[in-house]
Amino acid sequence: MESPPSLLYCGVCSDTADAVHFGGLSCRACAAFFRRKVAGGKMSIGRRCNGNCKLDTVVSRRLCPFCRYDKCLRIGMKTTAVLSRLATVKTEPGEGTSSGSGWAMGNLLEQMKEAHRNLENARRGEFMNEVRALPV
Repeated sequence: MESPPSLLYCGVCSDTADAVHFGGLSCRACAAFFRRKVAGGKMSIGRRCNGNCKLDTVVSRRLCPFCRYDKCLRIGMKTTAVLSRLATVKTEPGEGTSSGSGWAMGNLLEQMKEAHRNLENARRGEFMNEVRALPV
């Protein structure tokens, strides 16, 4: 049996990392922050600092969005990864939106649970592959 990997930390705020998001090892909060900044088109963040803010805690990561965004870029997060993901979501046709789709609510809920389990398993597997590929 494979031993669990040692704890990995977010390259932005030092919280526990859960995956490689948009090309950089990070926590979900920093990944969501990066995605919102890129998707919102707010690339020119107001600068109220000297560019060297310390972002080493969950609290301090919220204090300076400019430095947080800059650090996201420095750890390898790619704006193109966010934009390509958004383009995919916007071009997919909507399915199952009609109220007369014939799905029983219980069946739909079970399918959603199964899809979520499959997604989490796939993410976990991809995360382990990316962790193994990281330079030591």
